[in-house]
Amino acid sequence: MNDVPRISVIIPAYNAERYVEDAVRSVLRQMGCGAVEVIVVNDGSTDETPAALRAFAGDPRVVVIDQPNAGISAARNTGIRRARGSFIGFLDADDLFGRTDQLAIEAMYLDENRDAGWVFGDAQPCDEDGALFGTPYLRTAGYYTAASTAIYRVELGAGSFVATRDAMFVPTGTVLARREALDVSGLFDEALPMFEDIDLWIRLAETGVAFFPDVLLRRRLHDANAGLQRFAHPQAMERFIDKHAHRDRAAFAAMAKEAHYRHALAYMAAARPGDARRELARSRANGKMLRAGLLDALAAVAPGLYPRTSRFFEAGRRRPTVESLEGGGASRERAVEAAGAAERRGR
Repeated sequence: MNDVPRISVIIPAYNAERYVEDAVRSVLRQMGCGAVEVIVVNDGSTDETPAALRAFAGDPRVVVIDQPNAGISAARNTGIRRARGSFIGFLDADDLFGRTDQLAIEAMYLDENRDAGWVFGDAQPCDEDGALFGTPYLRTAGYYTAASTAIYRVELGAGSFVATRDAMFVPTGTVLARREALDVSGLFDEALPMFEDIDLWIRLAETGVAFFPDVLLRRRLHDANAGLQRFAHPQAMERFIDKHAHRDRAAFAAMAKEAHYRHALAYMAAARPGDARRELARSRANGKMLRAGLLDALAAVAPGLYPRTSRFFEAGRRRPTVESLEGGGASRERAVEAAGAAERRGR
């Protein structure tokens, strides 16, 4: 590559044969942002991901790094350390950028506003072909009312990033950060198999945050989306809470209360009322919840009624499985592998 890239986009890839080529091309379609490099870190894939990436052999804008499987945080960190750009962006291998000018707009804002260390935007679900459906996550949640290219500063404390209802607050694929901001905040915590993104955003927020009110990410939804099962990773959750609870004790207590309640639902569904009551006690230790008290009574006197009343107790929550809880939560890699195997069986 003759030009020193202005922007580096990191794509971690594990068994992403079906989507990774589209992800890379969505970065290469970016316009008006100067030289861009795409760094794809093949994190020990066992499928045809390497073959899919050979489509870019000879393209100096695309760098492929092969490493033994080490997890998504390690893969992203490998890419960041290899990156040469002044700005660092991220994209998961199964997602697509939402606009062809988003990197240009984000980079221009960061150039003109030195008090901001990074920018993020909204995301919207898309189908297998990349066609949008549903509504943008953050606009639906009320963070903004109309799409615009007018980026603006936002003040976000640690509690702002703690979502207890499966809401995705900062979509990773929308982030563009200064290299210096990442030098200050540190990289992804490789000891966290889940919550590693929120962990970084909390630290990175201290460098100044700005928001781009538009859809910058087309997010494919499928069973391998590990972020949909955050509360199925109890050890990672406890480490994350211990790491940041001092920043906003009320917000992190609310997160723990919600998580232990969901764990109780999983044990009740598995006909293990004793374990459910233990998790309910942990939930109540972090704050009162009417449903937790009622579920505790049900677990004590009539656990067999749970299947008939589960809609009331779950109230739209995504419930983890006992297997995932007691196995420490299925890793992203195992989730992707399982989804790929199911897809191949269906062909």
